[in-house]
Amino acid sequence: MNTLILYATKYGATHEIAERISKGLDGADLHDLKQGDTPALSGYGCIIIGSSLYAGAIRKEAKLFFAKNGDKLRGKKVGLFLSGMAKHDEKKYAEDNFPSDILQGLP
Repeated sequence: MNTLILYATKYGATHEIAERISKGLDGADLHDLKQGDTPALSGYGCIIIGSSLYAGAIRKEAKLFFAKNGDKLRGKKVGLFLSGMAKHDEKKYAEDNFPSDILQGLP
């Protein structure tokens, strides 16, 4: 299954996390959401999206991605990750920042 890892970072930590994930997934493609248009999602069975947090919110590039492409994620395996938060707040930050229909499909 083809995997695409999308990430939004300010200082590079989220990029490093995305690279580490890609090394565990042979042949995964990486894309920085700051670069604009994402690759065609139809070519991927698995999409992993990550963002850093600032003041409890994901980066604007990640917000824009979900606004434009949320419907294209239906029927795909989706993974999400956040960086820059306190461990005990992970569920709250996920619920506050990721679309609820995507979160409902996660284990």
